[in-house]
Amino acid sequence: MTDWWRCWLMHRTDLLLLPDAVFCQFLGWSRSGTTLLGSLLNAHPSVLIAQEADVAALVAAGADRARIMQVLLAREADFAARGREWNGYDYTVAGPDEKTDRTPALRVIGDKKAAGTVEIEALYPGTLARVGDIMGLPLRLLCVTRDPFDTIATLSRHLSTDTPAWFSCRPDPLHAATDWYLLLATVTQRLVDSPPAPVHVTSLERLALDPRGELSRTLGFLGVDDAPADYLDRCAAIVRPQVRRTAESVDWPADVQDRVQRAIATLPLLADQSAGAPPW
Repeated sequence: MTDWWRCWLMHRTDLLLLPDAVFCQFLGWSRSGTTLLGSLLNAHPSVLIAQEADVAALVAAGADRARIMQVLLAREADFAARGREWNGYDYTVAGPDEKTDRTPALRVIGDKKAAGTVEIEALYPGTLARVGDIMGLPLRLLCVTRDPFDTIATLSRHLSTDTPAWFSCRPDPLHAATDWYLLLATVTQRLVDSPPAPVHVTSLERLALDPRGELSRTLGFLGVDDAPADYLDRCAAIVRPQVRRTAESVDWPADVQDRVQRAIATLPLLADQSAGAPPW
């Protein structure tokens, strides 16, 4: 990045944020609807949620506010340039993209990276609490869950991209996915129980059932109370009315069933968001 471009981007960053702006950090795990909710929020002209900026990792590596802001804007620009396609899905919300036409007055800026944030917190406890301090903004945490069996089933097909190099995977994908998911769920539950900042928990199932209402509630948590009907309608149009029950296509070993059921029974975060009866 050239010096003049860096200076321009830093100047624009200062113009972006309102005095009462907040920083929104996703946390949780992958394959649960975080990209969908992040894209819906990002379609609001007062919100910018960057796609996979990995702010917690930047903080752990010693990045300052200016560097983090540069990465956030660059990730948003890159995602827009790619047509907002991610993992084979199109997350474009139809309608005018005001961010390309003017510099919006942002009330929310944030990072959609969820699993990576919890991973960093597991490796370097306390990192998440430093995010708000370094950004100089009130921190708001957002967790999106999905039925545990569906999440694990989907994750088992994407272990090469969804698990870090340091994580030692077992040969069987379903057991490996369960190990990784339960690690993230345990750390996330700890963060939800003793959060370093206000936290809002939602689920992909609730979003599918009532996209307008759930999106409005999430925006309200972030301090954005003006959600125009046309914006909510455009967002609702890309939300599938039913969540795919990917768990139904998996042959679940008894030991995996038992582990997941025990986790649902002991982690309120999972019990509250479970879609219902297991798929067998």
